[in-house]
Amino acid sequence: MQCALCQKDVPESDLIQLQGMQICGDCKATAVSRLTEGVAIDSAQAERETVIAVAKNQKGILWCIFAAICFLGLNFAVGLNRDTLMAVAGVLLIGRLALLCVQMFFVYRLATALKAAVPVLWALAMVLSLLLGIVGLVILLVLNSSATSYLREHGVRVGLMGAKLSDIPA
Repeated sequence: MQCALCQKDVPESDLIQLQGMQICGDCKATAVSRLTEGVAIDSAQAERETVIAVAKNQKGILWCIFAAICFLGLNFAVGLNRDTLMAVAGVLLIGRLALLCVQMFFVYRLATALKAAVPVLWALAMVLSLLLGIVGLVILLVLNSSATSYLREHGVRVGLMGAKLSDIPA
């Protein structure tokens, strides 16, 4: 008989049944992990769900990149006039902190969806980027590039603002 996940031929005595599928001992941990995460055991369905998660979180990253560029431009424009700088410094700081929280959220989710090593470190890197403004933008661009590569490997067209969810094959 074949394992439903790895498609290897395995003696029937080495298979267990989970959600009506025969799973080998090597794939048991993966199947149980998927079940506890609420993800389908079926590898094709799980892969599609991962592609959708990457596409959705990439859109969030792209909006964060857009907002970060706007903030950099606004900081530069306001910095040219000292009177204006003092008047809007608090608003800019609150806006930047709010953007940082949103960035950390999408960085963590995208790094998790891409199965990046230690997604928490990616999110912590965003906190450190608060001290070094442009570093946060670089982190977002690197993650966006990884997401674009992943989506293209899975046959999804990626445009300027990410992939259309309707373009993801069923």
